[in-house]
Amino acid sequence: MVSPVSCFLNECVVCNGSPWSPNIQKPPWSVRSKVVIHGIWAIAICCKGFAYFLPMVILPKHLIDLGYKEVDAVKVISVFGTVGAIGQAFASLVGDYVKGYIMVANLVAATMLTVNNIIAAYSTSLTAVYVYCAVSGFFLGPYLAGYYAVNNEIMDGENIYTLFLTMRLSKGVGATVGPYLAGHIRDVTGSYQAVFLSIASCFGMFILATFLLICNKKWRYLKS
Repeated sequence: MVSPVSCFLNECVVCNGSPWSPNIQKPPWSVRSKVVIHGIWAIAICCKGFAYFLPMVILPKHLIDLGYKEVDAVKVISVFGTVGAIGQAFASLVGDYVKGYIMVANLVAATMLTVNNIIAAYSTSLTAVYVYCAVSGFFLGPYLAGYYAVNNEIMDGENIYTLFLTMRLSKGVGATVGPYLAGHIRDVTGSYQAVFLSIASCFGMFILATFLLICNKKWRYLKS
């Protein structure tokens, strides 16, 4: 019986008599799994595109309807963009520390954005809108900073180009449909509350889809 040993590089590791190689041969992606993963990713990014662009479209009109000046509407969008740049820079600086966990970082950020939009649905003060824009801008930073790199994590470096293409197309669909759908919701309900809750729902769908992709990746590791 082989005694327990530990080695490095390409040598084997034996623990409790069971050999294990660091160069694990993961099972290949089947055609069905590729289709499902691309479909889940498309839904996630379509929802993200909807939720990302909608505040920039709906906030100015929302503030004007509340009785605030147009200059205030311009200022809150400036805060959204400025803090967004700060959040993106911060996420880029710590990128090496979260390498391999970008999907998890996106999951955490999307959770914060979901809570932020639920709170915004019931807030009408100008201060609350500034806080909403600051929080939204900052937590969208990790998503923007890891815009391309996250595709490398989904399938362990495989099918990066098709995943990125799926991301680009799906984001465009969400960004195109979002403003029209938000306007329709506003016209039907007569309130912006439902619009913010729809944004929160989209972030919730992104969380669910990303969680499924993470679980699928972990399951593949277990199978290997």
